[in-house]
Amino acid sequence: MKLHLASAVIVLLGATTAFADFMIVKIDPDKLKMSMPAPGGQPGGPGQPGGPGMGGGMPQMGGGMLPKSGPGFMGNPGGGISGGMAGFGAGGFVPGGASGMPNPGGMAGMPNMGGQLGNAGTPPIIPNYNWIVVPIEIRGKMKSLGQAIEFDHRWGKHAKFIVPPKNAPIQIKYIAQKDSLAKEFEKRFKTKEKEKAKEKEKAKETRGVIAADWALRHGLVKEFHATMEEFKKVEPKHAAVVNYTRVQAALKKPFGSDDPAAEGLLQDLADKNFRKASDELGHYVVLTNLPPNPQNEALVKRRLKSFDEVVENFYYWFALQTELPQPEFPKHRLAVLLTSDAEEHRDKLARWGFPVTLNGAFSSRRDNLVVLSARRFDEAFANFEKANINLWSGVKLNREELISGAVWDRPEGKNPQFVATIAGLQMLAITQKAMEEDVQTAAFTHEGVRQLLLASGIAPRNVAVPDWYLSGFASFFETSNLAPYAGFGVPSWTNLITFKHYRKQGKLGKAPGALMDVLTDKHFRDAQRTHLEMQDATADKEALFDQYREELEMARSSSWAFVHYLAKAKKFGQLLKYGQELNNLPRDLDLEDQALHAAFARAFAPADSKNPGVLDPSWFLGMAAAWYADLDQTILEVPEVETEYLSIFNNRKKESESSPVSNGPTASPGINPGSR
Repeated sequence: MKLHLASAVIVLLGATTAFADFMIVKIDPDKLKMSMPAPGGQPGGPGQPGGPGMGGGMPQMGGGMLPKSGPGFMGNPGGGISGGMAGFGAGGFVPGGASGMPNPGGMAGMPNMGGQLGNAGTPPIIPNYNWIVVPIEIRGKMKSLGQAIEFDHRWGKHAKFIVPPKNAPIQIKYIAQKDSLAKEFEKRFKTKEKEKAKEKEKAKETRGVIAADWALRHGLVKEFHATMEEFKKVEPKHAAVVNYTRVQAALKKPFGSDDPAAEGLLQDLADKNFRKASDELGHYVVLTNLPPNPQNEALVKRRLKSFDEVVENFYYWFALQTELPQPEFPKHRLAVLLTSDAEEHRDKLARWGFPVTLNGAFSSRRDNLVVLSARRFDEAFANFEKANINLWSGVKLNREELISGAVWDRPEGKNPQFVATIAGLQMLAITQKAMEEDVQTAAFTHEGVRQLLLASGIAPRNVAVPDWYLSGFASFFETSNLAPYAGFGVPSWTNLITFKHYRKQGKLGKAPGALMDVLTDKHFRDAQRTHLEMQDATADKEALFDQYREELEMARSSSWAFVHYLAKAKKFGQLLKYGQELNNLPRDLDLEDQALHAAFARAFAPADSKNPGVLDPSWFLGMAAAWYADLDQTILEVPEVETEYLSIFNNRKKESESSPVSNGPTASPGINPGSR
């Protein structure tokens, strides 16, 4: 029995309370103005409100570990977790401590973190100029500590977050879910043995494959393999089992030696002190100029493991889609360039002239090389990181101790006077860690799939493939920005929000025109032209940057939206056929609209069409209408998150106009969709 993709998607869309609790942390850096840390440290006055910036004074934590009275951190009244700290802004929102208690305010401050993103001309990582937004998963049960909460998370335990006042520049949106992903999977698909015995054989077959599909899409790797192994015992000759077993065996073997087409480039990089590191499976080689120390070696290993997971997700998903042709495995191991810093990364971008595709990552079509930065380098994050480093160094606390929760084992962590301040520092440290992971995950899942599309032959390597095809295909498999949990093939946490926003504004137009804009790469081409104008402009660069960002957001979100619709409508096979049609087009030439129309018509038009190379108007109108209708019914798996993200995005322009910015965008090298 074949798995119908639409059935699996219906299961996915029904999941609205399936995930562990998590919070959305939102920071307005334009309002979060802090001063640099001061040496020494003196107790704050009893019950004083905070001064300008981030609160009142703080007692010394042993030899001047914490700064003296002055800027503090978070406003909350006395009680709760030992008094509290004066609030943000002049005078603070709430008094620091109860009467007669020392105010443990005094976390030292940071430079202004305002300003738009744009170090490399990248669009904002989140759909807002000013707000830093990131989801953080809560593992286990959350404890209430009066004015704070305590919880475990993916990087450590005993995180204490102070609950901010309503109008503070840091806000927390708590999303309470009924079950974790693993528990939801068990409830959905693990029925009792007596109930299993009563099921019809046909239902059991379908249930097994759909369960595996659900687990794979939601990052439940162990559950996926366990389900398939169990299903293998019931139906060893089922097409999905046969595909699964084949993929399982193939992934245990190396892909081969380095790609001869990229041999010259790889040697050139080696001559410039880029060293090689390979994964154990022989699937990837990473070239990096990071200094060879234990920390960087661990970073490289994590990246290699992450790319191996991308490969597994890609091929196992296809294995379950028994109605689709199965992609070939790469003939050569895949290459990733991991640059040491922002300047090095921008230098490679300038030399090769490729567009920034996602979060600073990009890929070369001819060399099939993915280029990643070892660090996130957009301006908002860079300022946030710099400010945090100043804080940690000022109080002599280690970032890793704050993230892991080990800080609470130190004598200072057991002193009630310091709990509020350490909690504030910990909140910033974990938020920064979540921001790093959010971007890196989106980058390697997106670019890793783009690379696989070429290596597997799904997309031709010697044809100027339309950006919508590569971007939309890769976005279907990526874990997008702002995703509260790992997974792919579900409504995109970023692209769906962007698409709905621009459609509501009327900027995407009616369905037929919007679909034609996708197929002809209109928005990508518009972004290219605007980007070039932005480089040459002497004035109005911020206005051009706004336009560039908007065009690129419309390009990416509408491309994802169309591929997502095709998957749900059981038209993924036609999407693959479109890639083969592109392979028949002239090599390395910019494709005219007419050629793109013809390739699309041959792949998607009804089989009995009299003119296979010409788009039938009535058929095209019907497809466009069905696409828009489907997106009307598509929502994020956690509706509360959709409401929150849409609110942030819809208010972006208003906030960006009313909030000052410190630095405008810096233009990046030219964007050229046809050059990959």
